[in-house]
Amino acid sequence: MFKNRRWKENNKKQLKAAAVPLDYCWVAEMPANEDGEPNPHVHILLRWLVPKTHFFAWVGRLERIWGNGFAKIERIKHAKAELHT
Repeated sequence: MFKNRRWKENNKKQLKAAAVPLDYCWVAEMPANEDGEPNPHVHILLRWLVPKTHFFAWVGRLERIWGNGFAKIERIKHAKAELHT
């Protein structure tokens, strides 16, 4: 299922994926905001299956209890998107 998952390092060396499912993936970024100040934040992709009927209540609770700045949680819109290499 995940045998075609790959990514590239900064030196363009292609890395092969592990044979196990990916439970989560995160990336930290620190671009400048509109005022030129650092804007550190994290993007996290989780393999959590929350039924659509419960998603918005679940999101509301997580965003309220986060306690570290703010959280914005969204459902994956195109789960079957193609990987571009």
